[in-house]
Amino acid sequence: MEVLKTNYPFVVDAFSSSRTNEVILTHREINSDVCKLINHFLLLFSPSFPLKTRLNLSENQITPDGYEILAQTLASNTTLTDLDLQCNRIGTVGSTSLAEALKQNTTLTKLNLDLFQKKGPIDLGQMAASHLLKP
Repeated sequence: MEVLKTNYPFVVDAFSSSRTNEVILTHREINSDVCKLINHFLLLFSPSFPLKTRLNLSENQITPDGYEILAQTLASNTTLTDLDLQCNRIGTVGSTSLAEALKQNTTLTKLNLDLFQKKGPIDLGQMAASHLLKP
């Protein structure tokens, strides 16, 4: 993990900021290593890395492996309420991985997949109410 922290200091900086509860990592080429590091910080609770409830990964080229890692994170994360993945190519692997993770996640209330959907941000409560996603 230390090697990843050294290779991707922008991720460490984004998570260590105490000024906001949001992590913004837009316009980066998010590979599976960056997703592993994101996973690490989202599951880590310490004073050095304050609690984050919003994660913006818009406009990246997240790989299928990256989506699988993010899905693992979402399945067990209890802090994120808002995830922005707009302007990414999600594909079959990504959408399947995220759908399975969302069945287990109890805290995410907003998921933005704009450019894949006409509506923009998805209200997960409405999805559950309409039986598109089981609560």
